[in-house]
Amino acid sequence: MPKLEANLQWMFNEYDLIDRYDAAARAGFKGVELQAPYPLEIDQIVERLEKNDLKHVIINSPVSDNDSGINNIALRADRKDLYAERTAKAVEYASGLGCIGVNIGCGPIGDVDPQEAHETFIYNIRHAADELAMVGVVALVEPINTRDQPGFFVNTSRGGLDAIAEAGHPNLALLYDFYHMQIMEG
Repeated sequence: MPKLEANLQWMFNEYDLIDRYDAAARAGFKGVELQAPYPLEIDQIVERLEKNDLKHVIINSPVSDNDSGINNIALRADRKDLYAERTAKAVEYASGLGCIGVNIGCGPIGDVDPQEAHETFIYNIRHAADELAMVGVVALVEPINTRDQPGFFVNTSRGGLDAIAEAGHPNLALLYDFYHMQIMEG
């Protein structure tokens, strides 16, 4: 029997972000995922997790530069320092929330040179895997379909597996989303 987690980014949107944890528990979920928990304080979330006997399974590492509007810092050589800062934030939250994984993301290739994007992404996922391994959290690479996210850099299961193999880090794994891969691979 599959275990299903509530994705609080997309579910229970009629509630404030923090109250979605309560709603998930009332709906019978035992695990939750929230791509962007960063507007909330870690202890706020932990209180709701404990109150509702929930497990926070996955979060996403923030991959956008909100100041410039760039949404693919994992692919840009000139944003490696910012990616490292964002990874540190994800490590802090994942560790504090007891997550098993962090989706380390990449974003759309946009105007980035493909070779630069590839080399920078491999460098960054190795770094993220190192940092997350120190707190016992797995670094996850999730391919995203290009219909919903045009130009998404890692957009097939083969692309995700190849990036993981090239990075060669034991703390990297594929986050396989059936929705995205059905669109891309049938």
